[in-house]
Amino acid sequence: MDTRKSYEEVLGYPPDFRVRYRFYSPDEGGRRVLPWQGYRPDFAYEMPVKNVPAKQGDTPAILERNGKYNDIPPNVILSELYMIHPEFEDEQGAVILQIEPVPSTGTASMWIVIPERRRQVHIHQIQIGTRAYMMEGARAVAEMEVIEIVGLHSNPTGTM
Repeated sequence: MDTRKSYEEVLGYPPDFRVRYRFYSPDEGGRRVLPWQGYRPDFAYEMPVKNVPAKQGDTPAILERNGKYNDIPPNVILSELYMIHPEFEDEQGAVILQIEPVPSTGTASMWIVIPERRRQVHIHQIQIGTRAYMMEGARAVAEMEVIEIVGLHSNPTGTM
C-alpha cells in the first residue's frame, strides 16, 4: 500500500486548524465514491448574514450538490472559494499516511495554501465553531466545523 509523508513533516510547521467533517451521501447529492488522502477540494465559509434573521416564509438559498439541490437557511450565504486543503485523520487524531479512501465522517487537519490569505482573511474568520464546506466547483460535497485552532496565528508565511 502506498504511503505519504504528512504536510507537517514536509513543511516543518503544524496545520492551521482542525475540523470535524461529514461527506454528504449520494442520497443527499454527495459523492458516490469517497476521496482519497491527498484530495484537494476548495473551501467555502458558511457566512450568516448579520441582522437578517430567518423568517417563516422566506425563500431559502439553494446549494447545488451533484445535480440535486439542498436548502440553506435564507440568513446564510457561502463565501468565495479558498485554497485550504484537508489532511484526514484516523480515530485517534493521527494523520492517515496510507493513500486510500478516507472515512465519510471524522476529523482533518486543515492547511491554508496561500499565506497572504492567512493574514488578510482567515485569521479574522476562523474560530472554534466556524462552519464551512468542502467544495468541488460550485457544489458542496462535505460540511465542516472548526474544532481546534493550531498554527493559524503563528505559521510562517512561506507557501506549501
